[in-house]
Amino acid sequence: MLFRWIFEFLTNGVLKQTDYDYSSNANDCEANDINGTWKIEGETLKLTNDYTNGQEEIFTIKKLDDTSFEIQQPLPKDVADEYELNVVSLKYVFNRVK
Repeated sequence: MLFRWIFEFLTNGVLKQTDYDYSSNANDCEANDINGTWKIEGETLKLTNDYTNGQEEIFTIKKLDDTSFEIQQPLPKDVADEYELNVVSLKYVFNRVK
């Protein structure tokens, strides 16, 4: 499967996530829009969206500057079987698109 995710961290804590699924036909993919919220408290990013069922998903902020944003979280138990045994955390890197 080939997916692409676009995250827009908008003002007032509005999160717009657009998922693109290229796995069946790259020329005919459809966008799936997901709405949510975000907030930063200290060194923590908290997200909620349709995938989290209203629960906050919590990440540690590793880097935040004008060009990129890196967050990390412990590997959730409910998806641990999808990863190699040595994986203990997930890191996400967001780069600013101009």
